Amino acid sequence: MADSTTSTTSSTRTSSLSTATSAASSATTTAASHSTGVSSGAAAGIGVGSAFAGAAIASILLYILWIRRLQSARRRDDAIRNSHQQRDMKTAPVIGKPAKSAFEQALPQPMQDSDIVGEMSRLGTSIKNHVQSYYTASNESNELRVTSDDMLALVGARLHTSSRPAPTVYLGSHAGSTIAGIRFIIAWAILESIQLFKPAETTLLPPEVSRWLVEMDSESSNSGKFDFSAASIVTASLIHGTYSNTSNRNLQPGFDSRLDNVQNLTTRLDAMLSRFAPEENANERRVQLQELVKRGARFGWTLFSQPTMWDFDWPKSSAGQSSLTVFPSLLQVSDDQGHMPREPVRFTEAQVVSVVAR
Repeated sequence: MADSTTSTTSSTRTSSLSTATSAASSATTTAASHSTGVSSGAAAGIGVGSAFAGAAIASILLYILWIRRLQSARRRDDAIRNSHQQRDMKTAPVIGKPAKSAFEQALPQPMQDSDIVGEMSRLGTSIKNHVQSYYTASNESNELRVTSDDMLALVGARLHTSSRPAPTVYLGSHAGSTIAGIRFIIAWAILESIQLFKPAETTLLPPEVSRWLVEMDSESSNSGKFDFSAASIVTASLIHGTYSNTSNRNLQPGFDSRLDNVQNLTTRLDAMLSRFAPEENANERRVQLQELVKRGARFGWTLFSQPTMWDFDWPKSSAGQSSLTVFPSLLQVSDDQGHMPREPVRFTEAQVVSVVAR
C-alpha cells in the first residue's frame, strides 16, 4: 500500500510538472513572437537559460521523489523484518530485490567498469606522454620544491581549509626525478579538481552541479555522502546533452561552463612548471596542457554520472624508500545502490616510480 501511494503521488507530481513546463514553454513562445526588441542571440540565450532552469527544478523534484521512494521501501522492509521477528522464525526471510520502477528503467544505463578503467588509464598515459615531450631538467639549479600550500593554491583551495591534506614535493634536479614530480603535480591537480563537493569557482565538474552538491552536502543531516548517488545520475541524465563526452567533447567556448575553470587551472599549472620547459615551444605546450585538463574534466563527468561512487588512492612511500606515486589507483567506494562496502574495491594499481630525493 505504501508503494502504491508513493507511486500515485509521484505520477501526479510528474504530471503537474509536465503541465507547468508545457504552459511555461507556450507562454515563452507567445511572448517572443510579439517582441520586437529582443535579438535572436538574446532570445537563444534566454531559451538556454530557461531550459537549464527547468532541468534543475526537475532534478530537485525527481531527487525528492526518489528519496521518498527509498524511505517507503525501507519502512516496508522494516515492517517485514519486525513481523518475522515477532513470530520468532528460526530462518531469516529472503527478501528479493524490488523490481525497478518505470522511472528507474528510463534512466541511462551506467558505463561498464572496464570503460571507466579505460578512461582512467588513458588519462594517466596522456599525462606521462605530455611531460616526457615538453619538460626537462637541464638547469641544475631547478630543484623541484613544492609545498603543501603551493599545491592547495594550485587547485584554488584556501590555505589550511582543505578537508584532505595536500602533498609536499621536494626533489633534486635529477632529470628522472623532475619528470616524475611534474607527472605527479599535473595528475594530482586534475584529479583533485574533479572530486565531489569542490567549490564552483575551481571544480572541473559543471559549476552549477558543484553548487548544488555543496549545498546539499551542507544541509544533509547524515555524514555519509552516498545519499547523492541516485541524485547524481538523475541530474546527469537531465543535462546530458550539454556535458556529454560525445556531444561536447571539446568543451565548446560559450557553451560549456567548465571552460573557465579549465583555463584557470591550466594557467596555474603552467606558471608553476614552465621553468622546467624550453621556451621555444611554449604556446604548443600550453595548448596541450589545456587538452590534458579538458580530458580530466571529461573523466570527472564520467564518474559523476555513474550510480557508483569513486575515489583515488595515492600510496605513500615506505620509510627509507625513494619513490613517488605519479598516478593513483582508482577505488570504487559505493555500489550502484549507494551502499558503502566494508572495504573499497580497487580497480587499478597506482603507478610508482623511483626518484632521487633532495
